[in-house]
Amino acid sequence: MSGPIGIMSHKIVLKAGLLLISARIDLQPVEAVIDPSAPITTADPSVAKNLKVDPAMRGPQLVIKNRVIGIDRDEMRIHRVDIEPTRPATDLIIGSDLMSDMRIGFDFKRSKLRVFDQGDRHVGKGMQIAAVSQSKISGCLIADARNEHGDPIRMAILGRPVNFDNSGRPLVKVSLGGVSLDAFDIPSGSNPCTDSDVVVTWGNFADQHVIFDVGHNRMWLSPNL
Repeated sequence: MSGPIGIMSHKIVLKAGLLLISARIDLQPVEAVIDPSAPITTADPSVAKNLKVDPAMRGPQLVIKNRVIGIDRDEMRIHRVDIEPTRPATDLIIGSDLMSDMRIGFDFKRSKLRVFDQGDRHVGKGMQIAAVSQSKISGCLIADARNEHGDPIRMAILGRPVNFDNSGRPLVKVSLGGVSLDAFDIPSGSNPCTDSDVVVTWGNFADQHVIFDVGHNRMWLSPNL
């Protein structure tokens, strides 16, 4: 991560299960979403030229030229990108690969994001901490949580719309870092994160303040009031 590339909007918008933000590919503004369950950042063919990769080739490609993705006031070097149609919803899906290069916070109550400097020692102060890691099986971001009986469970964090989100499926209570959350108990056959016990989407963090430090396998959550 290096210096600023221009001021972007710090606003976040939750829409149809997506977390929408403003970002940049080098100096080109793009509409982006953040999906920690995507192991590789994905770009629509229409913006592939900004990354200097072949827009006609589908699947992962190496980004040979020195290209960066800008969020907030910071930029991350992108080494590999998956080229797949992402429109009309977005131009860019930021996955856990780029999230590993930054510490990024989402204040859902105020609809704002912030990318924290790596040297900021006050990140997470007064918040609860939980362990997270990217699954080698499903590629999803998995957090160590506990069920209502206090037993350890694996909770996947999804950043994309899924068919169970509005299906009327009953929610279950989980504890993540001592913070109570509602989660979906999904049968293995319909769970996109096959090695998780429960799943949460961005909507489950409503009114929460969360900070991800995927590169150091941790996240912070504001305590329940």
